[in-house]
Order: sequence, then structure tokens, then C-alpha cells
Amino acid sequence: MFWFGNAYVAAYVYWIVCIRSLFSYYKGRLMLKTKFSKRFEELQAQSDSIPFHQNTGRGGSHVPAGGWQKWATSAQNLIKAVFGEDSPHYINFTEGVNECNGYDHKVKPLQGIFSSAKEDFDGGYVFDVDLRISGEVFGDFVVLAKHSLSEGVTFRFI
Repeated sequence: MFWFGNAYVAAYVYWIVCIRSLFSYYKGRLMLKTKFSKRFEELQAQSDSIPFHQNTGRGGSHVPAGGWQKWATSAQNLIKAVFGEDSPHYINFTEGVNECNGYDHKVKPLQGIFSSAKEDFDGGYVFDVDLRISGEVFGDFVVLAKHSLSEGVTFRFI
């Protein structure tokens, strides 16, 4: 079947938009992963430099007030963004933050959970980010199709 006139132009424009959207999707996905990777590295460095002070009169050590909360808040935000609220990383980290009082036996598990999340991200074992991004791209195509239909543009593929 041949396309003539406006239908041909509309189909051509549609496919150009699709191709550009896919290119933007992959470019955006790469940029997002690069940002996440950089932030994981920054927070790992912060985690490694959290100052533990020896407790006087008893064993163990602690982090002075505010010393771990700054790092933990940023780490929790990153874990949520990368893995989602339903992931074991986020759930375990959030429970650890809620129970943390600054003592080493409470801060160190948070550092371990964060390291685990970083390793999974670095190893490519994150699927939630890809699914969320692809869902957004699919949503954009649906919006484009609805807009085209509302303007009377139809496509016929034979």
C-alpha cells in the first residue's frame, strides 16, 4: 500500500519522533547511570571517612552527633532512587537508620548495606532503574499516539 499526502508525512514524522525518543532514552539512561555511579563513589568515600571516636570507660566507639546522619540521609536517597522503596537494600538501610544511635555496632551495618548496594549497582545487577525509565518512554509513546489520534491522524500498516 502507498501513502499519499498528509498520512505519509504524519507517518514519517511519527517514526522520526520514535527514533529520536529511543536515542534520547539510551542517552538519558547512560547519563543517569553515570550520575548514580559517581554518587555511589562520593558516598563510599564519605562512608570511609566517617570519624569513629573511642568510647571512654567502656568498649566500642561512636560517631559524634550529626557525623553519620548526613552520609546516611544521602545514601538512603540514592538507594531509593536506584533500587526503589520495595528493594531489600532500601528496606534494610531504612530500618538500620531508624535504629542507629551513632555507636559503631549500629553505623557499621549501614555501611555494609550501602557497600552491598554499590556492588550490585557496579556489577550491573540493577533492573528497577531500567524498568522505570523504559516505562516512562513507553508512556511518552502512548501520549504521542493519543495526541495524534485526537488530531485525526491515523496510521495504517500493511
